[in-house]
Formats: sequence, C-alpha cells, structure tokens
Amino acid sequence: MLEKHIINTIKNNKAEGMRLLFKHYYRSLVLCANEYLKELGTGEDIVQELFLKLWINDHVFDNINTSRTSSNVF
Repeated sequence: MLEKHIINTIKNNKAEGMRLLFKHYYRSLVLCANEYLKELGTGEDIVQELFLKLWINDHVFDNINTSRTSSNVF
C-alpha cells in the first residue's frame, strides 16, 4: 500500500513523491549497499546517485500500474 501511495504521489507531485521515496527507502538502501560494499561512503554515493537518476528519469514510474490488486507494485 505504501508503494502505491508513493508512486501515485510521484506521478501527481514529483517533489513530494520523491521526498516520500527518499524518506522511506534511503536508509535501508544505504545499509544494504554498505553491507555489500563494506564502505560507508561508497554506499551512500551509490544510493544518492540512484535517487538523482530517479529524479531526472521520473518517467520510469509512468508504466507502473498502481491500480492492481496486488500489494507489491515493485
């Protein structure tokens, strides 16, 4: 349900939607990257680059159908 809300918000209000996406996933993604890379700074850089690319290429959210009955849209 949260994912649907975030994607719909991105589609309607890019800045607010991306803020929500960042708020809910940044820390977990950095922790995952750090676990894999074993370097705090590199993991943060990679995740920040991901969010930058999502900001620039927000069209990637256009084809995600949030009206499906499944709770997992990713």
